[in-house]
Amino acid sequence: MEIDGYFFAKEANKIPFEVFISFKRNDTGGKGITCDYQLASDFHRTLTAKGVSVFFSERDLSGSAYVRELYQALDEAKILIVVGTRPEYVRSEWVRTEWETFLTAILSKRKPGAELFTYLEGMSVNQLPLELYNRHSFTSAQKNELVARVMGNLGKQPSRRRVFRRSTVLRHHHSHKRSGQDFNDSQNQIRHNEQKGAVDSCLESNGNRAGGICASHANRLGIC
Repeated sequence: MEIDGYFFAKEANKIPFEVFISFKRNDTGGKGITCDYQLASDFHRTLTAKGVSVFFSERDLSGSAYVRELYQALDEAKILIVVGTRPEYVRSEWVRTEWETFLTAILSKRKPGAELFTYLEGMSVNQLPLELYNRHSFTSAQKNELVARVMGNLGKQPSRRRVFRRSTVLRHHHSHKRSGQDFNDSQNQIRHNEQKGAVDSCLESNGNRAGGICASHANRLGIC
């Protein structure tokens, strides 16, 4: 659903948000997108492809009339993921407001069973705010582990392909399925490598600032 430039990954049937992705979209000068946005966007696509209802804001919410929706999403979500490539972005006004609100709800037992994870690239756990230091942290190289953790916490199991009983049909189906799966695996690996390259370019350009290189990669990958 898109409202005035905000994208909410929520179906029309009003399924509650399961995951909230917190990140800083624009850099400090407001002149370009951050590497945090690229990481968050890639992870958002991965989760939604697996059927997870995700709150993902396409731009900063400061001064917005949609703060109510933000707090509603924080209240609904069972998992919050803080994405960070620079310490100051994790500490930025709205990102800090989001994770502080969610963490307070966990500690006050308002959200039993809820989890808060950090998803980092280009910074260490030691650079996180003290409140987040003891939360379970993942790097972008551990993306699959984080996805598995999220799916497990939500009680979602990978979908299973239909098995045909007749052996002749099974052999025919398996050969086509395998070739199709090989192609899909290959395409997914290519996209993963491109995404990793885009993030690396971000981190290496202008002292870890998301500038022209970051934006060009983002456009090529269809991120923004």
